[in-house]
Amino acid sequence: MREILSKLQYFLDLSQGIGYGTSSINVEVNSFLRYIPDGEIFIDVGGNKGLYSERLLEIFTPKQIHIFEPSKTNIEILLDKFKGNGSISINNCGLSNINHNSILYSNEFGSGLGSLTKRRLKHFGLDFQVEEKIQLIRFDEYYKQKLDNKIIDLLKIDVEGHELDVLDGVGNSINNIKIIQFEFGGCNIDTKTYFQDFWYFFEKNNFQI
Repeated sequence: MREILSKLQYFLDLSQGIGYGTSSINVEVNSFLRYIPDGEIFIDVGGNKGLYSERLLEIFTPKQIHIFEPSKTNIEILLDKFKGNGSISINNCGLSNINHNSILYSNEFGSGLGSLTKRRLKHFGLDFQVEEKIQLIRFDEYYKQKLDNKIIDLLKIDVEGHELDVLDGVGNSINNIKIIQFEFGGCNIDTKTYFQDFWYFFEKNNFQI
């Protein structure tokens, strides 16, 4: 019975867009290792509390990791966690297809469920009443300023349903990205984005999905 409940909790978490802790991060990172044996430049969009970037540091010796995280609560955690690491750039903003200010909605400050959409998850006992003013920028502009002409080994995007907006803001810099890893799950119900949208986006940009 305990095993059944554990599996049920696992699938409930996935349906909400909740990664299953460190084990989930390991699965995510391990899934692309055969394509990037020795990565140097990584982009972590939706860095949250830094578990993903921590895992990258355990496996690779990156020259640069650029983390984008709009939550001020999580920025404090990231700054403390990666203090003194010159290879990591921490940006207190999110990515989108236009530069503008927005609202981050979540069930609590620093939540991994934080989204630009006020998600409807009351059926899971979650109420998105926490609001935080945040800044959003386009990645292609950041790329020109910080990384112009450099090859990016991996762009990871986990922004709770707004991954397509981030991809749209990547612009022509997508031509210098080897691999893109993105979240797709329950949050896409709230934002009404479909796997077909991703399929055609990547096909148009000559990526295999």
